[in-house]
Amino acid sequence: MIIAMREAIRGMIHNKMMVFVTMSVVAFSLIIMGAFSIATVNGLRFVSIAESKIKIEAFLEDGLSREDVSSLTNKISKIEGVSNIRYISKDEAYQSFKRTLGKDKDMLEALKVNPLPASLEIDIDPAYKTINQLQKISSKIALFSGVEDVSFGKKWIEKVDKIIKVLLLADFIFGIILLISSVLLVTMTVRLNVEARRDHIDIMRLVGATDSFIKVPFIIEGLLTSLISSIVSAGVIYGALYLLSVKFKDISGDINTITVAIFVLGLLIGIIGSKIAVDKYLKESV
Repeated sequence: MIIAMREAIRGMIHNKMMVFVTMSVVAFSLIIMGAFSIATVNGLRFVSIAESKIKIEAFLEDGLSREDVSSLTNKISKIEGVSNIRYISKDEAYQSFKRTLGKDKDMLEALKVNPLPASLEIDIDPAYKTINQLQKISSKIALFSGVEDVSFGKKWIEKVDKIIKVLLLADFIFGIILLISSVLLVTMTVRLNVEARRDHIDIMRLVGATDSFIKVPFIIEGLLTSLISSIVSAGVIYGALYLLSVKFKDISGDINTITVAIFVLGLLIGIIGSKIAVDKYLKESV
């Protein structure tokens, strides 16, 4: 193993410019992947928070008595997926709308009557917060006597679904592209070193060295290249996450988990890239 390590370091020094470029690009790729992953995790988290606020509003007809509202609430509560119901009176709706208008609330003073209807604010279990399920529940509520209209923000939910799909797809595609690029760079670096030491490899074969023995120094070289890249990128990601978490309390993401994941990913890139390069050369030279 000491001999293999020495050979790997010798090869890196011999091809130092290409090794440096590879380290830089792999480290940059890992940092970008880490940053994109953090952005995706937080994006999905904020989308999840937004989804948790999704409610169904059932606007009631004017003139319903307390008994009517109580009976209607009891019927709706029995619908599968409904978790909680809150009654909002006409006056509460008026005051809430007034606060929403802020400086423009004086416009309401011109109205002699309260035009806003009473309503039922209906909370839905998380498992039922899909467009299809919300549509089904809303359709059932709309059938009850005393309900004038039902709303659950269908267009807004459709936009949220699209955002989730775009984030996941972009994360997947971007990650695959960077991974492939990094592996190819490591492969190219190790392959150049293998080609430069062709005579040495031929001599090793003549004296009976096995392919596994020949591979080890080159795999170590790829591993060392990616190890340095991993340390640099993991350090940058850890530092950036720490500073962001201090400045922005809403930033989500386990610092240690993400840092370790980036570090391990870098090592895998080195092992895979170097193994591909050596295996291909040994196969071609048979």
